[in-house]
Amino acid sequence: MEDIAVDMVVLEYDRYVLVMLYGELDIYTGRDLREQLTCLAGGTDRPVIIDMAGVPFCDGSAQAILLATERRARSQGHSIALIGLTPQIHKVFRLTGLTLALPVCTTLREAQWCVLPLSDTEIEAALGQGPC
Repeated sequence: MEDIAVDMVVLEYDRYVLVMLYGELDIYTGRDLREQLTCLAGGTDRPVIIDMAGVPFCDGSAQAILLATERRARSQGHSIALIGLTPQIHKVFRLTGLTLALPVCTTLREAQWCVLPLSDTEIEAALGQGPC
């Protein structure tokens, strides 16, 4: 039998945690991933951004994992956002309503805006304005 796994790379930054997933997310690979993601979301004091650019396929069990991760993060007082979805996965998430529960962003910067409280300086820099 073939070894079925999803690779997960976790990068911890000062203000958030970036999780990069690689592989197909389905009922077989989801068992370990669910535990890893919910433990990560519950064990950090920062928001979590999940990069799914390395995920070519995911089924309904993957959606349940992401919702469980979001609930765990919210119970700890922070949030999660998704980036890097393929157009097909994004469409499925939109049709099933998952995008109503989880912010789906196109860039890492956009995800940071979704999950991080920005300082006045960061807002001014993003708007291209200097201090008065």
